[in-house]
Amino acid sequence: MSSFSKFAKAAAVAVAITTAFATTPAFATTAHPVSLKVTANGANEGAGKGSPTGTASGNFVINKTKLTFCYNIKSSGLTGINGVHIHKGAAGVDGPVAIVMNFAKFNMMGNSCVKAPLSVLKAIAASPSSYYFNAHTPAFPAGAVRGQLKK
Repeated sequence: MSSFSKFAKAAAVAVAITTAFATTPAFATTAHPVSLKVTANGANEGAGKGSPTGTASGNFVINKTKLTFCYNIKSSGLTGINGVHIHKGAAGVDGPVAIVMNFAKFNMMGNSCVKAPLSVLKAIAASPSSYYFNAHTPAFPAGAVRGQLKK
């Protein structure tokens, strides 16, 4: 067997091993960011509890390596936003706060990021629809707009 053939065979084996490990869940990398989106409105707060004119939409990026939850949200029809969160809860179900975001960073150009525990980031990435975005205002302290997270 020529040296070139030995080299080609060794390279093929290395690629096969690398591919096997990279596609095995136990060895899958956590470095890849997870992108999510949201569309929120007052009707999602249920029973007319939310803003009849408020809306929000945007994107989130989960980076499990940097332990960050980044967001770029634009809202309309909301006055005096004083709280924005990601809550654990299915559609129509209220749940506890999982991530607190900086409400002063809404409606700005570019992304803002907050730190979050790895366990929370993993849970949101694994099941985004089990979490929802919620924005609060003085007129709607329980929530002005709400929307489930989506991939």
